[in-house]
Amino acid sequence: MHVLSGCGHCHRAISLLDRRAIDYEVRSGDGVPGFRASLRERYGGSTVPQIVIGNRPIGGASDLARLDRRGVLNALMSGEEFPAIRAHRRRFRPRASRWVADLVEVDGRRLARAPGRD
Repeated sequence: MHVLSGCGHCHRAISLLDRRAIDYEVRSGDGVPGFRASLRERYGGSTVPQIVIGNRPIGGASDLARLDRRGVLNALMSGEEFPAIRAHRRRFRPRASRWVADLVEVDGRRLARAPGRD
């Protein structure tokens, strides 16, 4: 995790990892010339925190919290790959409430499709 001191979002991400008892490494950019430029070049964003799991950048504190709410943070931290789930809601008849859930890899490749009803 790449952070700057005094950053509230960085503190929030660290607190979440501490509450979940997840080991992490902090790399501070305080006093490092070109810190934000190097983040932008390496991960595509210059905001902090920049959180990287394995070699995959996942974003910032809100992205980390979203992964935790969805229950995949521990799996990611243990080295497992996770697919993203995208749900489409389609109406096959008026007033019918059916949906289709696609299981999609991070690269966009669809793995599976499952229909359902509310």
